[in-house]
Amino acid sequence: MATKKYKSLVWFLAKAGISILGLYWAYTKTDILALSSLLNTSNLIWLIPSFFLYAASKALSAVRLNLFLQNIGTYVGFKQGVLLYWLGMFYNLFLPGGIGGDAYKVLLLSKQLKSPWKKTTSAILYDRITGMMALLFFGAVLMMILPMYKMFWLGLASFLLLIPVYVFFTRFFFSDFMPGLWKGWILSLAVQGLQVLAAWSIFQGMQIDQPVIGFLLLFLVSSVVAVFPITIGGVGARELTFVYGAQWLDVLPETGVGFSLLFFVITFLVSLPGMVVSENQLFGKNNRRQTELPAVGG
Repeated sequence: MATKKYKSLVWFLAKAGISILGLYWAYTKTDILALSSLLNTSNLIWLIPSFFLYAASKALSAVRLNLFLQNIGTYVGFKQGVLLYWLGMFYNLFLPGGIGGDAYKVLLLSKQLKSPWKKTTSAILYDRITGMMALLFFGAVLMMILPMYKMFWLGLASFLLLIPVYVFFTRFFFSDFMPGLWKGWILSLAVQGLQVLAAWSIFQGMQIDQPVIGFLLLFLVSSVVAVFPITIGGVGARELTFVYGAQWLDVLPETGVGFSLLFFVITFLVSLPGMVVSENQLFGKNNRRQTELPAVGG
């Protein structure tokens, strides 16, 4: 047990170190005075719709995960699923350790509902993959809109290949979830669409005088980078993405870094309610596996 705690602490410190290094490197490439001026002149009232849009996206994410859990015969009610998702968000963002919010959800479902851990892990992994595919979908659309010739063709190729790859990947590697394939895809588009709108709202509040499409594309790329659990809540990784992506798209890096800070505030506030969620709240009245319910189809 002591060895496990030691490893968790070491992993947490490593993630914190990478976040700090990422932030330091990003800020050395940024005009701090310009960044400070940008944040001081931002209309923070736009953070309110951004907060609710992001929170709604997470509630839909919980619905999507419930869909995939039902595909493997594990039923979690809507309220229970949302609370479970918020608990995982809080654990992933705030608590030290190498287990991560997703792995914590696997442990809880296996322990409380006797859900097979391999199938539960595959459901949560597939949930992540569908979200990633939706990110790529919106990224492809934005690349086609950008006034850059090479980006258009890359976006068009990605757009045309995305659905066939998604179906092929699901059929041959995650066949348990074929019944929920299209419902899961629609939910994923809704989730990422709400997050794009949340990002757009923040950029509106920053009152930038540059086309917002490039910044939204960088937001999607930074979201993909932040998925990898090598930093704390994506801090450091997002900033670096915006700094280097800004050079490629010829936009101001200060805007991207400022957005990253404001988006972290939104993520922090949305994740905070997970602090008060307990296992007893989740499973106190439903401490059994409910496999008699049919799996949700697509």
